[in-house]
Amino acid sequence: MADRTELQTALAQVVQGVPKRLILSKSSKGNPYRKAEILQKKAGYQIACYTEKQVFHENIAAEELLTKLTEQMEQFGQLNAWNDGFEFMVMVSAKGKVHYKKKQLQISGKNGQTAVGAQADSHN
Repeated sequence: MADRTELQTALAQVVQGVPKRLILSKSSKGNPYRKAEILQKKAGYQIACYTEKQVFHENIAAEELLTKLTEQMEQFGQLNAWNDGFEFMVMVSAKGKVHYKKKQLQISGKNGQTAVGAQADSHN
């Protein structure tokens, strides 16, 4: 079991970044869900939990995101989240140690899509 205080701190930093997309993976044993995907919507977030054959959806308010992430991370070992400028990573090791990383995304391409580690294209 991860240190709850460390996990809460890392997840709070992710939520402060106002992520547009989040993916929870590395499902623990006994968890019926393979992964969960959370997408930002106009009125909050939509959580999609995937089993082998089905997807279960839940809509939540933006204020509930930290609480839901904390609950979900009890069943998953990794969280990746993205906003327009950064990727956030929270990983919980088998021994329960919490690791947090924040990586800046580089803008590339003509349409402004982001890619990790890519150099911005110059016009001339």
